[in-house]
Amino acid sequence: MDINELLKMAEAETGQQVSNVVFVQGGNSIKKKHLRVSLSNGEKILLKKYHMNLFRLKELIEISSLNIDCFQKLLSVHSTGEDEGYFLMEWNEGIPLNDDRYESDSYRMREAVHKAAKALRHLHETTKTQKTITVTINDVNKINEKLYLTSEQKRILIDYITSNIHLINGRCRSVTHGDLHLANILIQNSRVVFLDIDDVGYGDPYMDLVYAANLQYTKREQLRYYLFLQYYFDYEIPGEFWRIVNCYSLIKGMGIIESEIRKSKNQNAILSIDSLFKEHENMTRQEPNWFLRIQQ
Repeated sequence: MDINELLKMAEAETGQQVSNVVFVQGGNSIKKKHLRVSLSNGEKILLKKYHMNLFRLKELIEISSLNIDCFQKLLSVHSTGEDEGYFLMEWNEGIPLNDDRYESDSYRMREAVHKAAKALRHLHETTKTQKTITVTINDVNKINEKLYLTSEQKRILIDYITSNIHLINGRCRSVTHGDLHLANILIQNSRVVFLDIDDVGYGDPYMDLVYAANLQYTKREQLRYYLFLQYYFDYEIPGEFWRIVNCYSLIKGMGIIESEIRKSKNQNAILSIDSLFKEHENMTRQEPNWFLRIQQ
C-alpha cells in the first residue's frame, strides 16, 4: 500500500480531507511508514505500520475496546497481508518523560514521574484478571537454544530464573503495556498517555517495570526510573519484587538482543547480557548497583 492509498484510507475512515502529512520517527526499522496526518477539521491522526500475528492483533483490539484512558487510542485496523497492516491511531501532543525540558525543573520532573507511576499502578489494579502466570522448566530450558549466549551465560540465566519460578507462578495477570520506557510515557496537562501500544497484552504487572528496574542507560534515566519505582510502590517496594522483575528483565533483555541482531548488518547487538549480570554481581545480588547508588 503506497502513501496515496494510505491517505485515501484515512480520509474514508475520518470523513475529512488530508491537509498535511509528516513522516515521524519511530523506534524501529519501519519508522518511515509512520505518518502524522493533519485533517481539514484541524485534528491529527497517526498512521503506523504493524507486524504481528493474528492472536496478538485480536488481543490488542480487545484491550483497545476497553477504552483505557492512559493508552494511546487505536481508531481502526487495516490489514494489508498476513500478519501486517496499518493502525489508524490518535495523535498525542505532550512531553515524554525522557525529555530534556525536565532537567531544569526538578519539581516538574518529579510531578510528571509521579503521575505516570500512579497511572500505571491504577491500570494494573483495575484490569486484574483471574488468570495467572505459568512458567515451566521446559520454558526456561529453551535458553539453551540461544546461539548468541555462551555456556556460562546460559548457566547463570537458567539457574537464576529456575530458582525464582515459584515466585512468578500463580501471580495474577493484568493488562500490560509491554514496552514501557520513558520515551513511551507522554505527559499532557491532565492526562498520562502510554504510547506505542503494539506490545499491549495480558501479563504480569511487573513486566511493565523492567525498564525502570534494569534497562536504563544514563544517570538522568536512572533517577527518573528510581522515582518511578518508589512512586509506583508508595516507597514500600515488596521484598520479592527484585527477584521477579530481574527474571522478566533478563527475558526482555534477550528479546532486545535478538531484535538488534536481526536488524544489524554485522549481526551484533548493542545490549549485552553481561551488562545486566554486572549490575547484579553475576545475579548474586537482587538490587542492581545503580539503584543502590541512588538510594545511598
